[in-house]
Amino acid sequence: MMEQAKLQAIARAKQQAEVEEKLRFIREFFQEAQGLDNTQNVNRSFTFSYFELMQMLGLDVPVE
Repeated sequence: MMEQAKLQAIARAKQQAEVEEKLRFIREFFQEAQGLDNTQNVNRSFTFSYFELMQMLGLDVPVE
């Protein structure tokens, strides 16, 4: 019983970490998109394709 609870806790912790990572990426994406829009007048379509390409290439997303 205790072992099963431990395994469930580990699984929940992994899920939580995945969700937090996705949220971090989304926050950084929107932050970068807003920065590009404000400073370089880059539209959302370009910004999305830029980040999508970076993610597909396995590159780190730039952080301000």
